[in-house]
Amino acid sequence: MSVELVAEKIKGDKRKQIMENVMRNKKHMESKEMYHPTSLPFLFSEWNRYFPNIKQSITCMGCRKAVTKFWTQVTKHWGE
Repeated sequence: MSVELVAEKIKGDKRKQIMENVMRNKKHMESKEMYHPTSLPFLFSEWNRYFPNIKQSITCMGCRKAVTKFWTQVTKHWGE
């Protein structure tokens, strides 16, 4: 499923929650060079909701980068 398809499926409060968590995580990464302790698990839980067959581990550095990048792209799509 593409960024665009996922972005179009998400509406209302869930969209707002994802946007807030992406921004919170981004700011935390910029200031502390660490993922935000509650935003990252939230983004992973949303990943698992839309991609249950594509396993990503929160303990894997590449997986963390992939999941946060995906949700960042989704929020950028909403901003267009």
